[in-house]
Amino acid sequence: MLKLLGIAIKSHWDAHKSNKVNFASAVFSMVINNTLFLYGLWIMLFAGKTFNQHLFPYVLALLGLVNTTWGIINFCAGGLRNLATNIENGYFETALGMPRHPLLLTAISASNPIALGDILQGFINMIIVVFFTNYIFVLKMFISLIAVLLAFIAVFIIAGSMAFILERGSYLSRFIIDATFYLSGYPTDKIVTGKARCLLYLTPVLFVTILPMNAIEKSSVLGFIITFLASLFLFFGSIIFFNQLLKKYKSSNIVGIINE
Repeated sequence: MLKLLGIAIKSHWDAHKSNKVNFASAVFSMVINNTLFLYGLWIMLFAGKTFNQHLFPYVLALLGLVNTTWGIINFCAGGLRNLATNIENGYFETALGMPRHPLLLTAISASNPIALGDILQGFINMIIVVFFTNYIFVLKMFISLIAVLLAFIAVFIIAGSMAFILERGSYLSRFIIDATFYLSGYPTDKIVTGKARCLLYLTPVLFVTILPMNAIEKSSVLGFIITFLASLFLFFGSIIFFNQLLKKYKSSNIVGIINE
């Protein structure tokens, strides 16, 4: 599996860099976009607001984790974002007859070069965090990247699987993925209170950013253990969920062929 993933990444990389101008402009435009987003957050939440400015390193760390993992998924496994669409338009069926798992084949079938801009911006954010905190804090961020990555991949898989059970599941899939991404990029755990905060804990944001950031802030070994176990639970749960729906999908196709 890892060998196949490596081959796919190299293939996508070679394809992207074959047109250096478009590749560089796409990456640069995403870095500019993310920088402007960060600047907008600064103006909205921190500029002239001294009571909020202590949260700025938290936001930098948050965006560092989110941008980096989002970029890794969309560059290395960009097909996951189109999973629901591929199921709806029938393209997914081409992977069913292959010797590899169709989820893996779908994941590595596409790559978004712009995502490298997200990865670059994420690492830049994490480097800047050093000036506000310390190297230990940043090291904890890098460790947490694995948990955040697993949780994000799980969200992509669960959202994409909606197309197995809903006629237009791709719309719901996009909504779940995009909503998780945007909510994860805001310091919702610090700003949202009361009942709204309880509702937030019922969303994927709990696994993607809230648990990892709490573990980083508190330097809690137990917090890291809970974070990784929760991410692993969500990741393997998403694969089981996908496989169960895939079985029903195959069965319904066979029944349809027999009836015809």
